Amino acid sequence: GPSVAEFERALREVYDRIERYDEVIPSLVVLPNYDIERASTTDVVKEMLDKVARRPLVCSIMTIDFALHMVLMLAYRSNCFAAGIVVNVPGLGINREFYLLVADLIVAHFVLRKMMDGFSMVRISWGVFVSY
Repeated sequence: GPSVAEFERALREVYDRIERYDEVIPSLVVLPNYDIERASTTDVVKEMLDKVARRPLVCSIMTIDFALHMVLMLAYRSNCFAAGIVVNVPGLGINREFYLLVADLIVAHFVLRKMMDGFSMVRISWGVFVSY
């Protein structure tokens, strides 16, 4: 009968063929949440998501988003200090306008990104956009 090595080779070949289709991951968006969860627990979809997540562009975007979230939280906190909502720490030297500008710019960045996500979904299909 077939050996384990032959089975693993055939399985790898199936994974490689499925991974060539770039539309697999974006098309999951149109599925109901239950089906998305079921599909994302399969080995082939997990492997596809892992490969996408390891791309340098994706890692860069995630790192920048993390940094922007941290700066946004600090700007919000500093703005609360400057506005007197939170007890001000003596000698902190807070410039409220600067922190409001920083917070506004970061929020504008995230809103713009969300809008671009929507435009991308419309390009895939109207059904994907509506379900998004």
